[in-house]
Amino acid sequence: FITRKDGSIWTDTAGVSLPPVFSHHTTSVDNFNRDNYGLKSQLKQLSKDSLWSSLTRKRGILPSNPLNREALDFFNSLYLTSVIVVTLLAYNRYKQNHWLFGTKTDIEFNFHTINETKLHRVNHYVSDIEISLYCLLPLRTMSRIWGQINSIPLPVSMRKVVINGYIKSFGCNLDEALDTDLTNYKNLSEFFRRSLRPGVRPIHPAPGVVSPADGTVLHFGQVWDGRIEQVKGITYSLRKFLGPQIWCPTQDSPIDYQRRLLLNNSPSNPTALYSCVVYLSPGDYHRFHSPADWSVDYRRHFAGHLLSVNPGVVRLFPQLFTLNERVVYSGRWPYGYFSMTAVGATAVGTVRVYFDEDLVTNERQWTTGDYQDRGFTDRVDMVKGGDFGEFNLGSTIVLIFEAPVGMEFHVSAGQRVKYGELLAKI
Repeated sequence: FITRKDGSIWTDTAGVSLPPVFSHHTTSVDNFNRDNYGLKSQLKQLSKDSLWSSLTRKRGILPSNPLNREALDFFNSLYLTSVIVVTLLAYNRYKQNHWLFGTKTDIEFNFHTINETKLHRVNHYVSDIEISLYCLLPLRTMSRIWGQINSIPLPVSMRKVVINGYIKSFGCNLDEALDTDLTNYKNLSEFFRRSLRPGVRPIHPAPGVVSPADGTVLHFGQVWDGRIEQVKGITYSLRKFLGPQIWCPTQDSPIDYQRRLLLNNSPSNPTALYSCVVYLSPGDYHRFHSPADWSVDYRRHFAGHLLSVNPGVVRLFPQLFTLNERVVYSGRWPYGYFSMTAVGATAVGTVRVYFDEDLVTNERQWTTGDYQDRGFTDRVDMVKGGDFGEFNLGSTIVLIFEAPVGMEFHVSAGQRVKYGELLAKI
């Protein structure tokens, strides 16, 4: 095909007419380049995207309804995430079972000769390289996009269909909701943060700590040597999780760091540090409440990753809770130090705390290890079972508190709990 002087196109026998900017074999006539400079510049900018480049090379025509660039970025990120996740899962499965490759043991007749501990091995952890690759995934961006999707207003006619699909997928109990009419929830986000009927969650009256949320107990027990147990056999640093102590900025040993958190410890009244981790699944009630009568002195917000906190992932990634974005609220209760931490997770970038309106999570600009402190001029007094905050989807609550030596826990690892049920009794 040849470009005419007036800028029109003479086509070949196929009858396909192409704009000049896509023609690599046209003959310029007069001031064609000058006249079409604006069109060239615009289309050149669009062709930077791989999808546009592909379309222009293969078809030579401009799509009538081009995709939004943000949508392209999302699908590109989703594709990259899928590839990396599948690669990690495949590599992890190989590492768990690579010892079987090449074995000459006859499984059918000599099954018992296989090392039984290897067949039942569960303490397999991912390597630092795998953790680094996982952290490279654009999970913060995907979490923001997921939050925006969940906030899109649904047509009234579609609300029952969409929300019922979510209820059936994750086993939500609609009977406990204050409002059981699904058409009153404008979007999925409102349903996630639904209120419960009064009296559905009675608060245990015994002195001690109650569950701050509906969920599953991943771990509970005493803190030893400045380390908290993430799940059985995996620990993480207390100092890395809570950050430096504002009242004692010196670099103490892990044991000294833990000792300085004990505010009421004395020879006549020995105390210890305890922890409890509660995981909220996507189907759980998404609000969280005060686990005890206590006062909040300050908040520390750590910017971080938004890795999955699903129990299956938590078992593989040591120090996962120290890598994720989290908000630590610290203060006192009658037995000494008390803290409650809301940990962010994949698709759970937004954490809202009712008395802390300045809190903003999952920001676009962040640096690993950064944290921001906010001291409350007037202590915020919390009542056991009182409203504290909410997640936009399931996540994790970590309690770290001081209590008398010998305090008894009334739960077991893996147990399902409801908010207000007794975790530990003084």
